[in-house]
Amino acid sequence: MRKSQLVATQSRPYSEKAVSALGHIKAGAPDIKNLFLDGNHDSKKLLAIVVTSDKGLCGGLNSAVIRESSKLFEQYKREGYEIELMLVGAKSKPYFERMGLAIYETFRGVGDYVTLEEIKPISQLLQEKYKTAKFNKVIAVYTEFISTLKQKVTQRQILPINEDAAPKLSGSDPQKLEYIFEPDAETVLHTLVPFLIDIYIYHIILESNASEHSARMVAMKNASDSAENILDELTLSYNKARQSAITNEITEITAGVEALK
Repeated sequence: MRKSQLVATQSRPYSEKAVSALGHIKAGAPDIKNLFLDGNHDSKKLLAIVVTSDKGLCGGLNSAVIRESSKLFEQYKREGYEIELMLVGAKSKPYFERMGLAIYETFRGVGDYVTLEEIKPISQLLQEKYKTAKFNKVIAVYTEFISTLKQKVTQRQILPINEDAAPKLSGSDPQKLEYIFEPDAETVLHTLVPFLIDIYIYHIILESNASEHSARMVAMKNASDSAENILDELTLSYNKARQSAITNEITEITAGVEALK
C-alpha cells in the first residue's frame, strides 16, 4: 500500500508539468492543427475508460466507480451520445454488460507498481480508436487517491486534450514564456501529444492502484476489528451461559441435600 501511494504521489508533478509544457507549445503556435487537441466536434460518440480493480475485498471502491459512471452515462445518453467502454480491471464488466453498453476492450492484470511500458497497449489502442471511430471525446472515470482513509471518484477528459483538465503548476502561464522550438513547434507538438496521452493513462492507473490498496487495507482492518468485537461478545455470552449452568447445578445439588435431610 505504501509503495503504491508513494509512486502515485511522486508522479503528480510530472503529469502537471507535462500539461503545462503542452500549453506553452500550443501558445507559441496557435495555428497548428492536431486531432488530439482539436477533436471531432461533429461527432456524438463517447469513449469512456472505467478503472476498477481485478480483485474484491476493497470495500465500496468499485461500487462507487460504477455508480458514478452510471450517472455520467445517463447524462450523456440524454444528450444523444453513443457510448463505448474500455475497461481497466474486471470488476465492472458484469454490471456494464447487464446495462447493455458496448465494451470495446477489457484490460486485466495491470500490475500493482505499473510501469509506463505496461500501459502503452492501453494508450495506443485508445489513440487508434479515437482516430478511426471519430469520437467526440474520451473520458476516464477512476478513483483519485487523497489519503489512506479517503479516496474520491473522479472523471477526467483525456481527449481532446484540454490544458485546463489538470491542475497547473504555479508560474506556468504560457503567455509569459517564450521558447525556441527545434526543428519547429509543429513537429514538437505532434511528437509530444501521444506521449502526453501515455502520461495521462499512466497517472490515472497509479492513482487507482493507490486507492485500491488503501481501501483494501481499511476494509480488512474494519473486518478484523468487527471479528474481534464479535469474538468478545461471543466469549462474554459463553461465559454467562457457563456461569448460569454452574449456578443451576449448585442450586440442584443444594436442593437435593436439603431434601435428604
